[in-house]
Amino acid sequence: MTGCILIRYSEIGLKGNNKNDFELKLIRNINSQLKKEGIKAERIKRLFSRILIITDKTPDLTSVFGIASYSTAKIVPLNTDDMKKHIASLIKDYNKDISFRISAKRLDKEFHLDSMGIERELGSFVVEKTGAKVNLKNFDKEIGLDILRNEAIIFNNRIKGPGGLPAGIEGNALALIENKDSVKAAILAMKRGCDIFPVGFKKTDIFELEKYSPKKLSFELISSIEELDKYGEKVDAKAVIVGQKLESFKDINTKLMVLRPLISL
Repeated sequence: MTGCILIRYSEIGLKGNNKNDFELKLIRNINSQLKKEGIKAERIKRLFSRILIITDKTPDLTSVFGIASYSTAKIVPLNTDDMKKHIASLIKDYNKDISFRISAKRLDKEFHLDSMGIERELGSFVVEKTGAKVNLKNFDKEIGLDILRNEAIIFNNRIKGPGGLPAGIEGNALALIENKDSVKAAILAMKRGCDIFPVGFKKTDIFELEKYSPKKLSFELISSIEELDKYGEKVDAKAVIVGQKLESFKDINTKLMVLRPLISL
């Protein structure tokens, strides 16, 4: 068996001809997060609208934009005996008072059992071993399987990701950091794919931004809007993000497009 992290995305899957670019950017951002945590993956590969990280470590990917959810998992040979052997290690705390569900997806259609056939056979195995009850809707536990050509990925957890698009895929923008609202606005802009460059009229802690950024951020101290525009030209920024809401709305005399992600909040 091989340890892995199975990553799912949602919005990227709608990107049509650009999907490849979005997937590759997400993989680069995932690699950046692994480096932050000192985790070296044996391999990262794309797999039927999934991304698979081959590693026995468990990274924290909850701040990597573009990820819908992820699971710690094991890769096992594609036969029911090996699948049952691994599932036996996952059901040690199951008993007759627990309900469960087996959820199988055939990412490759060549396996002799269809999804329902896999679920029935493995579900019967769990019932026989533990006395637990099958409940497809209101279950206490769930075991998931993604069926590939020669192997199965088995998991029993699903960690929610932040969603959105990979940070940096949609171009550069300055983030004018003045208060907590402007930090929130910058994070929302990253979630929509912006590569941000934080600036401000006074030195400000950008720890929260660094948490979500796949790159090392550097705060640029400016003294005027003219300096903001010059810095925007230097980093090829097309917009500046501000934390204004309706009650704090004001014009900013800049050459850059002004984005206000919090305006409706």
